[in-house]
Amino acid sequence: MYRETALSFPKQLSWTSLRSWKGSLLFTALTALGAHLAVHIPPTPVPITLQVFAVLLSGLILGERWGFVAQAQYVILGACGVPIFAFGNYGLSGPSAGYLLAFPIAAWLIGWLTQKRECSGLQQIAACGLGITMIYGFGCTWLALYMHMSAYQALIAGTAWFLPFDIAKAGLAVALSRLWRAAGD
Repeated sequence: MYRETALSFPKQLSWTSLRSWKGSLLFTALTALGAHLAVHIPPTPVPITLQVFAVLLSGLILGERWGFVAQAQYVILGACGVPIFAFGNYGLSGPSAGYLLAFPIAAWLIGWLTQKRECSGLQQIAACGLGITMIYGFGCTWLALYMHMSAYQALIAGTAWFLPFDIAKAGLAVALSRLWRAAGD
């Protein structure tokens, strides 16, 4: 007869949990890879990367809990000194810190909006749009404070150059998540 002791694994630990955690590690790595595919555009101090794509995809595929975990792991690793942010940076300072801090929250929001019920592609795009808005809100607020900009200057520097790319990333993330789900059925 099995008896749970202080040194045994809790009953809540299951293969499903381990598989979900491995999935979150995969998306943590995908976000780090997306950070290293970075392009700096001179009018803005924030680089264009594929991190947002990984954030959107983690929320859509992993759901709210594990999407949050994947992005929190990413931010914590970078904050602790692992050079996984854009251009090999680490630490939560610099003009991009607000965007980074929003990643776990955005992944959670997207997962929460799309995992509780069957969503159409349009609803998933809308959820990704809200996630991107969350990232921009945190990012531009931090950018304004860090760079001593007005709210308008931060909004232009922190969104105008990124919006067309992020809309394309949202479309691609939704398409890939729908393929992922179709393959799993």
